Amino acid sequence: MNEDEFENIRQKKLEELQIEKQKEFISKKIQFDYFTKTARERLNRIKLVNKELAERVEMIVYDLAVKNHIQRVDDNMLKNILSELTNQTKKEFRLIK
Repeated sequence: MNEDEFENIRQKKLEELQIEKQKEFISKKIQFDYFTKTARERLNRIKLVNKELAERVEMIVYDLAVKNHIQRVDDNMLKNILSELTNQTKKEFRLIK
């Protein structure tokens, strides 16, 4: 491996890290702007187990907030959103015998 290849790999890794940091920053901003403390805590616990689900919730909440459909998400509203999302995925993956 020559120095140019090594430098290219290094640059790609740095770009990936920067993108990940930007995603993390946006996620934190969405949480602090649109979630109550208890909803934020619940979402962070969910993120530990199912990162994709937590990201979907954040994007849904962000879209609703941008369209002025919601102001802040409390714990009950978060539970309702999660319930709807899990019901959708259960319907999508039903096996028929």
